Amino acid sequence: QMDDLQVKMTEVQERLNVELSTKEKAAQECHEQHGGYQDQLAERSKQLAETQQAKAELANQMDDLQVKMTEVQERLNVELSTKEKAAQECHEQHGGYQDQLAERSKQLAETQQAKAELANQMDDLQV
Repeated sequence: QMDDLQVKMTEVQERLNVELSTKEKAAQECHEQHGGYQDQLAERSKQLAETQQAKAELANQMDDLQVKMTEVQERLNVELSTKEKAAQECHEQHGGYQDQLAERSKQLAETQQAKAELANQMDDLQV
């Protein structure tokens, strides 16, 4: 009986060892599979952090460019306004010269007319 008991105990122990080995193998496979997921998850998290950092840097660059663009636009508006004012003043000045030139031309024509009339009167007097 003791031998039978010993045999049965050995059989049970062998069966338990096989079952334990099978479960350990399944647990190892599960861990490896999940470990792979963990590695992938860690890699994705790293990529996400890098992408978010790059996005933040681009947003900062965009803000900087927006500020510079606004500054350039303001400077160009001031320059344009200054040039428009200078052009307006030049036009007014030349317009003034044109008015003066027209007035002088009129005076010259009147003087030439008066001279011609005086010359005619002189001719009439000399006859």
